Amino acid sequence: APRTHRRRRPFADDEILLMRLVAIIVRRTDPKSPLPAMYALVETGMTPGETSNFRSNDLDDPNNPTLVLAAGNRVQNARFLPLDRFAARILVSAVAQAHQRGLEPHETVIYRGTKNAPGSPAATASVQGVLNRFLKQLGLHQADVSASSIRKWRLEQVYIAQGVQAALTHAGYGSATEDQDRLWLHLDVVAPLTTTTTEPDEDEDFLN
Repeated sequence: APRTHRRRRPFADDEILLMRLVAIIVRRTDPKSPLPAMYALVETGMTPGETSNFRSNDLDDPNNPTLVLAAGNRVQNARFLPLDRFAARILVSAVAQAHQRGLEPHETVIYRGTKNAPGSPAATASVQGVLNRFLKQLGLHQADVSASSIRKWRLEQVYIAQGVQAALTHAGYGSATEDQDRLWLHLDVVAPLTTTTTEPDEDEDFLN
């Protein structure tokens, strides 16, 4: 059952821990599965569409990465996102598997579609579908969460630890009022009175 009456919320820490554990198990039992890397990139702060653009040369170091490049889209700016130990290990493993398949550094690691370009609506829908099935298998696909709640958890962590501007930058947003309003919709906080009451579609950026 949903934990809250909110339309969409960030996942809670215990839910993130569960997803991390399962992602690690899948990485070990099915090394060719794209799921662990998809999850790790979204948890790091990418949108599902951005994960489909992930290439091995987007890591700052192939063996011990600390940053990954998020491609951006019409809503988000391209940006480098810091990697924690969990995400770094998952992505190094995914890149190693891709190289075993003969993948070139400029080719996408996770998205393997041949008809639709990475970052396209079809590619985004493909990634979103994988993540939604993952949530359903874990019993986490409830009315108050979606695949976007994974990224919202990260944005909430950055906001709590570093403040508004850091969260905006992490999300790929600018400092305009509209961007700030978009951020408040991702976070489990009340928007400050200095922002407008206009509410853009909170999931719009997850469809690009």
